[in-house]
Amino acid sequence: GMEDEIQAFQASLTDYFLQPQLQISLTEWKENYIRLGHRLYQHILGGCASDLPERLIMLPDGALNLLPFEALLTEPSHLDMYFAHLPYLLKKHSLSIAPSAQWWQESQELAPNYHGWPDLFSVAPTYPNLRPFPLPNHVQDSFAFPPLPFAEEEVDQLHLLIGGKKLKG
Repeated sequence: GMEDEIQAFQASLTDYFLQPQLQISLTEWKENYIRLGHRLYQHILGGCASDLPERLIMLPDGALNLLPFEALLTEPSHLDMYFAHLPYLLKKHSLSIAPSAQWWQESQELAPNYHGWPDLFSVAPTYPNLRPFPLPNHVQDSFAFPPLPFAEEEVDQLHLLIGGKKLKG
């Protein structure tokens, strides 16, 4: 059922990195992710996809609470596509995810009062030749953290809008 599909999708996001004993190839891992990411999108939103507004407010229940909606794929994709070019739901729609409608409404009412919010701490990290760790040996040399090209600009804008403290570098 749906819970099994969600668990399989979650595993497709991490198995290659965290389960080296499975000995799955990069191609097989990507195939699983693409297949499951689009199938879940079809099951959950596909029937109304053409009617969806640009901004989605998701109030998931049960197993859907564990689903990374932004990673769902809105269209079938090919293995030769780079991950950055896949048709993620987040590329077509802005998402707000909340545990309940009441919680979402209260968060919206508080939003205008965030200016000057002193507890915000924004970070724009840089990763010069830093590899994520711990990774199994079979992927250690394949992946490094890429630069985040707009991170510093984003932190500067957050600081202008909301205040708080910021860290860059």
